[in-house]
Amino acid sequence: MVWDFPIGRTLAIVLRSWPFMVLRVCVYALYAAVFAILAASGGLVGHELLPLAIDGIGALQGGIFGAMGGVGLGALVVRIAREYTLYLVKAGHIAVMVELIDRGALPGGRSQLGFGWDAVRGRFAHASVLFGIDQMIRGALAGLKKTIMRAGAAVPLVSLLAGVAHAVADVALGSLDEIILAHTLRTRSADPYRGSADALVLFAQNGGRMVKNAAWLTLFMMLAFVAIMALIVGPFVIAFGALEGPVSTYAIVAAAIAAVFVNVVVLEPLAVCALLQVFVAASDGQSPDPQWEARLSAMPSFVQLRQGAPDMDAGAAEPAA
Repeated sequence: MVWDFPIGRTLAIVLRSWPFMVLRVCVYALYAAVFAILAASGGLVGHELLPLAIDGIGALQGGIFGAMGGVGLGALVVRIAREYTLYLVKAGHIAVMVELIDRGALPGGRSQLGFGWDAVRGRFAHASVLFGIDQMIRGALAGLKKTIMRAGAAVPLVSLLAGVAHAVADVALGSLDEIILAHTLRTRSADPYRGSADALVLFAQNGGRMVKNAAWLTLFMMLAFVAIMALIVGPFVIAFGALEGPVSTYAIVAAAIAAVFVNVVVLEPLAVCALLQVFVAASDGQSPDPQWEARLSAMPSFVQLRQGAPDMDAGAAEPAA
């Protein structure tokens, strides 16, 4: 098979973790409502007031500028809430998926939400520990993404290829924090920082296999996004039909926002579950390669992970029951 993840099993695991999927829908619906309210409010203000305040600005341009301001404010609000979303939703969901991948069921018929909460709390005593590790991982990946984007930016063909490579990197590296979290939970690492560093090395030494599967997932997710847009843009045009002005533009923007919501809530967990299965199959029985560890040691964030946080809460090192 050209990809290494079983599509049927991936769908089954995500569907079996439906309590967390419902929770994701609720949390991201709340975030989407914040975005929508702030974007619509900003768009309305811009539509009505900017043409009056600035010469040469039309109603459509004013609405777009106002909506962009509202989205920026919404992004700030979501960023503030992200730490606890990561701790309560994403990490718990990963813990449940790990158990379903490894054992096929949760122990003792436990509820998924309760099991996920306990598993994460056993490895990370406080949200700040998990959030700190997540930020270190993202810092270590920032340089890799910048390198991809800088490659041949002045040459159209190379620039196009670099853009494709960046899209693949977004899927592969965007799921890396979840994969590292899953590895720490699977191995029951006593030190979540050093366990995360080991997982980063294992990911790097299996990078070719991970990127190949991320490329297929990128293609699948792009096709799914286009299909979702095609299905929902019509109803949005009808819904916006009573409004004056460029109805089709507003409908396309609204449909794109809805498609992004579906992508985050449904497609992202599928991609994570697929790559997690690939990582488990590739890395089981392996030890971190010293050569790869030496290469990664050029990144300060990796060195910090390897050394562990000096003020790490002792409770985070206690294994789960």
